[in-house]
Amino acid sequence: MWCSLKHMKTTWSIIKDLTGKNQPTPTKMEINSEAGTLTNNNDIAKAFNSYFINIIEELYNNSSDVEKALQLLKKSYPESTPVMKLIPVTNTEVKDIIKSPLTHIFNLSLRTGIFPDRFKHAVI
Repeated sequence: MWCSLKHMKTTWSIIKDLTGKNQPTPTKMEINSEAGTLTNNNDIAKAFNSYFINIIEELYNNSSDVEKALQLLKKSYPESTPVMKLIPVTNTEVKDIIKSPLTHIFNLSLRTGIFPDRFKHAVI
């Protein structure tokens, strides 16, 4: 089965709409910092960057505390933790997963008689 990139994007857009996975993008972000209220995305990014850099520096300067915490954790959990293996997925598995939500959507449309507008404009 051949499907163009445009058709794939449209299909995923329909799936997201029907499953409620489309999240509206925030119109305006705002955070409070030592410098006051920040609304500019670049200023917000810089504030987060500075915050996390300071955390790393504090951890580095207090490395003895980190070592103590690690030793405590090792004593609390003496057993070795199992290693999680990542198994690559196959094309068939991906196709089956995509077919599953599509099948659900089509059956739901047939059962309820409600069809997304995008399904009504099929290209033949």
